[in-house]
Amino acid sequence: MANAIKNNTTEYILCCPTLACELEAALQQAGTADTYNVVYLPDEIHRDPAELKCYLQQTIDQLTDATRIVVLPSGCDDGTASLNASRGEINIPKTRDCLDVLLSTDSLKNLNRPLNSIYLTKSWAEYMKRSSLDLETLATKKGRGYAEEYLKQIYTGFTDFYIIDTGTYDTKPVEDYIMPLVNLLGGTLQYLKGEYGILKKVAKRQFDDDFRILKADQ
Repeated sequence: MANAIKNNTTEYILCCPTLACELEAALQQAGTADTYNVVYLPDEIHRDPAELKCYLQQTIDQLTDATRIVVLPSGCDDGTASLNASRGEINIPKTRDCLDVLLSTDSLKNLNRPLNSIYLTKSWAEYMKRSSLDLETLATKKGRGYAEEYLKQIYTGFTDFYIIDTGTYDTKPVEDYIMPLVNLLGGTLQYLKGEYGILKKVAKRQFDDDFRILKADQ
């Protein structure tokens, strides 16, 4: 398992690292940081839903003491579909991906998410910097002209950029990072408030209709 934060409890959270700032804030706000074992999953497994599902199931099966496991990579192209609870129960939010988690409020019925857009937070910006689509990295390897033309092709049809401000990080470095790409594409950058309501419900163990609950005998 990757980056486990171990406490003396049998409840676990398997979390995408792009949600780390917000999850830790939600747990601190609810006073439940010491009541969950948090396991941050490797970045690379999210590129392949089949690999993500396999990794999650193997991790779930290894947690032999678990009474509850909350899975927070969310939908991720069916990467959480058909998981089986080895024991206890699994709680999975009824969200499409981590963006839905960040933009969620008190109910997923109130979710407002503009389509065909690019979203960033501090964690997402750090992920982009490590990826093959980072403008400066690509320019260093292939040249500025190649990098710009390649990214214009990759981002065809995407000109609306949003920074999700969850109040858990400084948004200025994120804006400084993404503006060269926004300008290259002739796009716009706006801010959206991210209340990360799903994470607050997890922290308070408020598992309502916004979650799928899988039990070991199902």
